[in-house]
Amino acid sequence: MSIQHRFSIVKGRIQLEMQNIGRLRDELTARGYLIGSDPIKDKLSDQFALRAVGSILHDFYTCVENLFRMIARNMDESMPETPEWHNDLLQ
Repeated sequence: MSIQHRFSIVKGRIQLEMQNIGRLRDELTARGYLIGSDPIKDKLSDQFALRAVGSILHDFYTCVENLFRMIARNMDESMPETPEWHNDLLQ
């Protein structure tokens, strides 16, 4: 596989993850959980809402981690293998 084809695939995967992040942002925005809306503190006093927002933030983190993994594998051609690999990946 040519390097150009490989990077084309990576680019497509990155675009998909960015679309996922956009959908998560839109979901939080539509429900008023981002900066600029009504006080968030009152909304997050509901245990169900707090868990739902936590789940969306977890999904966001997973998308970002997937992006970094793709970049590490395809640009650095390696993935951290230490017990602290999550932190190493961010570094």
